[in-house]
Amino acid sequence: MLHESVKSLNVLNAYSNKYGICLASEMIDKKTNEIPTTKTILERIIIKDAIITWDALNTQKKNVETVIKGKADYCVPIK
Repeated sequence: MLHESVKSLNVLNAYSNKYGICLASEMIDKKTNEIPTTKTILERIIIKDAIITWDALNTQKKNVETVIKGKADYCVPIK
């Protein structure tokens, strides 16, 4: 059982498979989810010529537009 003063840590990470490192991390506001945070992370890192992937939750129009604007490619699931 968690103590009441212990809060969960909600963080979204951008990870590089090529280099095996975390490129960026962003805290997720407790009143939201990771959907708006994905766009923020994509704008913080250089994605040109990269292939961006994520889970179905993040397959949002704004996220795809951000990848295209960053001159990257994407391979994402849809529901």
